[in-house]
This record gives sequence, structure tokens and C-alpha cells, in this order.
Amino acid sequence: MASYKEIKKAGVVDEANYTITGELTMLGTAKDISFPTRITLKDEKMDAEALIRISRIDWGMDYASEPTADMQFYRMLTYT
Repeated sequence: MASYKEIKKAGVVDEANYTITGELTMLGTAKDISFPTRITLKDEKMDAEALIRISRIDWGMDYASEPTADMQFYRMLTYT
């Protein structure tokens, strides 16, 4: 299970209009992460879209990982 401790917004990055910064905890290991996101507000509705790139090994998930393997994964997040 993953959780965020604190989320902040700051500045403008490329095509995104905010940078989300927070502490991501997985398997009891906490790491600071930061990623650009596009947030829109319309009629009291908030939409957020982001592409996050992290290494699962940073959180101790090293099962079946090879040194030459691509250890990055991508996740498209869309919240409405």
C-alpha cells in the first residue's frame, strides 16, 4: 500500500501547470518524490493528470530484478 504524507504544489513545469512534491511510502520505506502534473478546475471539479517515473528497487522491491533490466515503471494517474 502506498501513501502520501504531505503534498505541496509549486511552479510550472513544461506542459504541466504544477509540481506535486510529497513523501511516498511503500513497504514501510519513505522517499521524497516530485513530479509535474496538469491540474484543471471547472465547475467545482478538479482533474489532475501526471506521469510518474520511479524505481521500485528504491523501496526494496528487488524480487526478480536484473542489473540490466529496465527497473523503471510508469503510471499514468488521472483523478477526477
